[in-house]
Amino acid sequence: MSILDRVIILGQISNVDSFRFGDRTGSQHSCSTIVDGKMTIFGGESDHSNQISLVENCGLTRVGTLPMGFWCGSCNSFQKSNGESYTLLCFGSPGKSDCHRYFKFHKIIILTINFSFDGSNIVSTVRSNYAHSRTSLGSINNVPIAVGGLDPKNKNVESLQDGRWTNMGDFPFVDTYIACYSLVTFQHAIYLFGKILNFYRFFKIKFNLGGSADEGYSESWSHYMVAKMDEKGFDRNIWSKMGTFSGRYGHRSIVLHNKIVHVGGAGT
Repeated sequence: MSILDRVIILGQISNVDSFRFGDRTGSQHSCSTIVDGKMTIFGGESDHSNQISLVENCGLTRVGTLPMGFWCGSCNSFQKSNGESYTLLCFGSPGKSDCHRYFKFHKIIILTINFSFDGSNIVSTVRSNYAHSRTSLGSINNVPIAVGGLDPKNKNVESLQDGRWTNMGDFPFVDTYIACYSLVTFQHAIYLFGKILNFYRFFKIKFNLGGSADEGYSESWSHYMVAKMDEKGFDRNIWSKMGTFSGRYGHRSIVLHNKIVHVGGAGT
């Protein structure tokens, strides 16, 4: 049974008869986030590389078009101190350091009558210092966080503050790179789930689920790590190793009813 034939309802996994894909929609190599309370899908492969789609009525409905192709990227939604929400789409191919800001707007056109409609727009924003392809975009205290990258391989950690990306240092548990993991914000910390092929000392980190890192080590030395960065460790890029989990990579993770749920990807 395909993962697309399974949905999570009130913390339980239930089977559904079908999941409908609308015209020019898809989930492969896309990213998703919550926009105005709705799960929104951006980009992906082939004919849906520029999609903006909503998950609704047990299906995917296309509602807009990005001005660029965007696949294998990362996205997340954030809130400013004034309560304004915004969404970032970052690190997709071909611009692996690029970020774009997605926002919705409401217009009123006065003709003979008042007519209102919802619209959306995409604008380019500040580029990161390093490429973060095949990663996830994290959030701690509503600050965007980027970790590692596959092409080129790296382990750089950056945060987006005051209108620019700042290098926070290296992710501590790998020699060369980390990618294809998931990040999720949970109880004021971020967690990373990923595959690690060597062993390092403990640091505080947020949840990171799955992923891959450091080719060339014996598989017998590999393990799947859960790492955490909390608010206290944020300013100094302090991560903690929280344990291991059933291995997978290329997946995504969500918080649902005070639980972290992992969806899709390869592995178990």
